[in-house]
Amino acid sequence: MNLKAALITVDYSRNLVTAEGRADSTGKVRDRPLFKQGSQNYQAGRIDYNLKSKRGRITDVVTQQGEGFVHAETIKKNDRNELFGVRGRYTTCNLENPHFFINASKMKVIPGEKVVTGPFNLVIGDIPTPLGFLFGYFPTPKATSGLRASSFPHSGRLPTGASSCAMAATIGRPTNTLGCV
Repeated sequence: MNLKAALITVDYSRNLVTAEGRADSTGKVRDRPLFKQGSQNYQAGRIDYNLKSKRGRITDVVTQQGEGFVHAETIKKNDRNELFGVRGRYTTCNLENPHFFINASKMKVIPGEKVVTGPFNLVIGDIPTPLGFLFGYFPTPKATSGLRASSFPHSGRLPTGASSCAMAATIGRPTNTLGCV
């Protein structure tokens, strides 16, 4: 575990570590907390972490999950390293204010596996679209290299749907898509 921030407070009686950034003369927050645990990094506005239970509460957080980024108003981390976010955004855009994202009222993140959301809608250029669904499931696989062959049953008739999918090449980074014709 590694923690960097402008202000770090340790309360030994409650086993609680609190980290916050500091506002400069213009009011912009500098030296926001950066929490590293294993391969996971969390950039946040404020972090409260219980050393004994290994649970934490992180506000104004940004973390990378696979090829995507999770932004959330508040995330709670449990002892199994699962994250539960409120008013979150999931995107593949690496900017602080992404151009496009999935906007969800709540989400669950299992690092290295998946991001699951409640009701969501797609936002493009800060304009909410009517595109959405009651839930979202976004796999966040670990990076792999090589070729992955797709095996779908073929009935001998004209290819339809998933049976016409080809091989997906993964060179240096994961892919969740198959080339379909």
